[in-house]
Formats: sequence, C-alpha cells, structure tokens
Amino acid sequence: MNEDEKKMVDIQNLQRQHQEISKLIGQLAAYDRYAYPLLTAHSNTEIQAVSQKFADEMGNLSAVFLQFQEKYANAAKIRALAPSFVAELKGIVTAIQERIAREDKSLYPLLER
Repeated sequence: MNEDEKKMVDIQNLQRQHQEISKLIGQLAAYDRYAYPLLTAHSNTEIQAVSQKFADEMGNLSAVFLQFQEKYANAAKIRALAPSFVAELKGIVTAIQERIAREDKSLYPLLER
C-alpha cells in the first residue's frame, strides 16, 4: 500500500469514527431532550438545579460538535486539517466522557435516593 492509499484509509477511518460519534451524540441529545425537561420539573430542587446545569451544558456540547462537523465535513477538509481534526476530536470525546462521569457521580445518585 502506498502512502496515498494509507492516507485514504486513515481518512476513511476518521470519517467512519466521525459518523459514529455524530450518531452517539444525536442519541445523547435525544435522551437529554426527553430526560431533562422531566428532571428540571422534579419536586426535589437539588435534582432540578443539577439537571438544569447538565441540560445547559449539553446545549453547549452539541453546539461545539455541530461546529466540528461543519469544519470537517468532508475528506478533503479532514486531510487538510488533520492535526487539528485529531486534537479537536480528542477534546470532544474527553468532554463527553467527563460529562458522563459527572452525571454518574452527581445526578444519578440524587435520583436513586
């Protein structure tokens, strides 16, 4: 496999990952649209506050990801901006992982009481 073919395979892999992440974020956003309106109306004010914080944060995270999608919308853009694509993707993945960990630690225990 020559260098151009290797780059194309890498780009295809990155595009596949991009599509998978987009799908997962869509699922996460759909969950938030369902769960957070219920939780922000909860009778427990602590659950309301924590839920509102996460709902607001999801909006910001979604906006960041939409900008990312637009910036790297095709293989040519990804190839031209490969180092920043990888760095930004890592940042988004880290933000999502941190968000999930914070929900697990601060929101879900409140709901289990």
